[in-house]
Amino acid sequence: MNTWEDWVSLADDDIATAEFLVNNMHPVPAHIVCYLCQQAGEKYLKGYLSAKTADEPPYTHDIIALRRLCEKYDATFLQLESASSLLTVFATKTRYDKGLEVTESEMKFAIAYAQQIQQFISQRMPKQS
Repeated sequence: MNTWEDWVSLADDDIATAEFLVNNMHPVPAHIVCYLCQQAGEKYLKGYLSAKTADEPPYTHDIIALRRLCEKYDATFLQLESASSLLTVFATKTRYDKGLEVTESEMKFAIAYAQQIQQFISQRMPKQS
C-alpha cells in the first residue's frame, strides 16, 4: 500500500516528465503529455485520500469520482471541477485510441490543470518531515 507521500512523489514525477516532454521533444507527443497529466491528477487525489484515511484509495482512473470523495473531507475540492472533468477524459483515450487527436490547446490546459491540482493538494497535505 502506498503512503500519501508515495502518491505525491509519483504524481510529481508524472508532471516533471510531462514538462520534460513539452520542453525537449519536437514534435511534442501531446497525447502522452495529457496522459501523464491525468495520471498526476489522479495520484495527487489518491494521496490526499490516503492522508485522510487508512484505507487504500479506490482503484479508478476517474478523477471526477476521486474529487467527489475528497469533497467529503473538504468542500473546497469543488474548485477542481473543471480540472477533474478535462483530465478524466485522458485516462484511457490517450493510451488506447491511436486516432485521438489532442490539440496543443488541450495539452496546455492539461498541464495547467495538473499543476492546479498539485498546488491545491500541497496546501492541504501534512507537512513532510
